[in-house]
Amino acid sequence: MTLFSFPSYRSVTPPGMLAALFVLVITSAGHAQLGAERLYCTIGRSIPCHVSMPRESRAIPEIALIDPVTLEEIERAPAAEGRVDLATLFPVLWTTREPRVLKAQLYVQNEAVGPGLVLQPMLAPTRSRDGLTTDALDALDTADPSDDQRLADLPDDQRRALENTVRTTPHADPHYSGLRVYRDALVRLHTTAGKMTFRLRPDKAPNTAFHFRSLVVGGFYDRTSVHRIIPAQAGREAFIVQAGDPIGTGYGGPGFSVDFEASTLEHTFGVISMARIPTDPNSGGSQFFICLSRRTCAGLDGVYTSFAELIDGGDTLATFASVPVTHRNPDDPNSAKDRPLEPPVILEATLIDAPPANEVVHVIREMPEIQIER
Repeated sequence: MTLFSFPSYRSVTPPGMLAALFVLVITSAGHAQLGAERLYCTIGRSIPCHVSMPRESRAIPEIALIDPVTLEEIERAPAAEGRVDLATLFPVLWTTREPRVLKAQLYVQNEAVGPGLVLQPMLAPTRSRDGLTTDALDALDTADPSDDQRLADLPDDQRRALENTVRTTPHADPHYSGLRVYRDALVRLHTTAGKMTFRLRPDKAPNTAFHFRSLVVGGFYDRTSVHRIIPAQAGREAFIVQAGDPIGTGYGGPGFSVDFEASTLEHTFGVISMARIPTDPNSGGSQFFICLSRRTCAGLDGVYTSFAELIDGGDTLATFASVPVTHRNPDDPNSAKDRPLEPPVILEATLIDAPPANEVVHVIREMPEIQIER
């Protein structure tokens, strides 16, 4: 598949028991913690969580709902050690007319403690198609011969451009089914060039962010290589680094796909986005690309699903961008020059605890100035 025509924890349970990954693991007596007891909580029912407190603590814990974008505290309620029900503490979670991704954060003596819980609404899915297919289906609906003829007469370049656009349609019967609840985490890639840490953005692309996280937890990315790099060349800034293919050819994947999400996270340096077949918006699998420049990647906004951003390891990403490349097809000097001669390797991908939900996370936006040793 090509982009254009183009403390850590790991699962030890079977894939069918993924929900168990997000059940609270009690920490040492010195740390308070909030954990989810179930991954899926359907609407109108309880949202069981667990508060653990240090043995010697007599403080009354509190839980707050926080907007992950603005960091605004929406509501706060006193809790207690042991089992708590977020649906009882915050009835708005089931009564809201505009469900959105929120985070639940534990406070002890007015101090945010530990990672928050991501509260992701389960909403009716949108439908996405490429522009050419959308127009063809619309022509069938109108039964106007002139519409069919217009599409048939399109020049090849306009046809290809239309195929590479995305049209998204809201579900005809919108509904809110409940919440997916899990502990917030960062993704850390341990590579042969160093470490990179990314903040997931479920507020921008919730299903894609969770999909990526699940592959990380399952060990999918361990020992996979970076199979595609488009560096600075011919007066153009560096473009992308692409990875996530277990066979290293650009055609491998997990055996299933994730639908397109219309993320508003801009494609800029360090942003991760889902690679896919250019003419099929819903063909994302495991392959992802990391942007190397806003100027070269701005055209990807709204066309590819961006879902995470770099917060540490900009020098590692810059090192990736400096790796020498050769032609994709060694026997064809006209093929794209994007195959790394010595591909960097993701040795291990892990999740680590995210900072509290009310903390500002500093994101790397520009390529760092570093000296690359050849």
